[in-house]
Amino acid sequence: FRQQQRGQNPNIGWPGRDNNCWKGGNYSLDEKYHPTAWVGQNALEWIRMNGTKMSKEKEPWLLKVSFQRPHGPYSPPQRILNQISESNLPPIRLASDDWDLRFKQGEC
Repeated sequence: FRQQQRGQNPNIGWPGRDNNCWKGGNYSLDEKYHPTAWVGQNALEWIRMNGTKMSKEKEPWLLKVSFQRPHGPYSPPQRILNQISESNLPPIRLASDDWDLRFKQGEC
């Protein structure tokens, strides 16, 4: 990302959240910069550029593609969130021993 988008910070897509945040929200940049789309597109591009050449060689090859998501912050593109109606979601259930209050009240 930093090589292709010099000077840009990929984390600006989820303001106020970091890569270990449990809070969710939409990803605010163009969907092509979302970590899942970006990794997938770059892997496909590498295969398109190198796959034919590598397949002609006798040695097997492997491209390891490591997706960051799903992982906090849970930040799908807005088009995905638009498909979900809050009325169809189950109610939020809190733990009876207040264990989860630190998440309800805390920051990432």
